[in-house]
Amino acid sequence: MPVTLVISPHYDDAVMSCGHWLHMNPGAIVATVCSGLAGPGISAGAWDKGSGFTTADQATAARQAEDLAALRVLDAKQCPPLGFLDREYQYPARTLAGLEVSIGAFLDVLKPDRCLVPLGVKHPDHIQTARPAVALWLPAKALRQSSMRTCLTGSCMKRITTPCETTRSQQKASG
Repeated sequence: MPVTLVISPHYDDAVMSCGHWLHMNPGAIVATVCSGLAGPGISAGAWDKGSGFTTADQATAARQAEDLAALRVLDAKQCPPLGFLDREYQYPARTLAGLEVSIGAFLDVLKPDRCLVPLGVKHPDHIQTARPAVALWLPAKALRQSSMRTCLTGSCMKRITTPCETTRSQQKASG
């Protein structure tokens, strides 16, 4: 059975962007990037206050519970959260630095046949998640297989095969 990894920038992104795809392809594994706790007593940011939360950790816990419930309905699995902070709560010592290493570790262990990355238009957390996910998955996939299956990105619709095919043809040419 093919392994599908969804690298989700935030808790709701896999379900909101790829919910139908997840429903039609049960058993996908979701790794959520911006899933860390900001820390005790950190006040909710503007977005979270507008949603009725008083602390950042309260908002994160509620979103994780909602996501787990939605993933159960879709027959998808949530990996242990990657623990990076949402942009609203990042500060110099807690950014998305190290994200490439974390995503690389998931790819090394799971060796997915498909990798979905929900993208948000101009959203920094989505852009910072997509770059290493696509950059690491495409070459790794090309190295592991002689035939390319699928890498989906955007709202799980845009097919990216050209970089993989280019990488694969370059490998064949070099020996």
